[in-house]
Amino acid sequence: MTATQCKGTVTVKNDRDSYQEAERRAWENIQASLDEGESVDRRSLDMGGSPHIDGPVATYHFTYVLKGS
Repeated sequence: MTATQCKGTVTVKNDRDSYQEAERRAWENIQASLDEGESVDRRSLDMGGSPHIDGPVATYHFTYVLKGS
């Protein structure tokens, strides 16, 4: 089984719940992109700290570990 460090980006409305919304969307995007035989341990999801703020939106750059056969 191989493990690969992967990156992604998610943009959400900039408000007090932006981190939780970004984490939820990141996880949904990861799950939707998995091929047969691939998996991701949710604990490997790292939201990368502070987002890039551009007015009403916040962009988070995240990483995760993809495991595959």
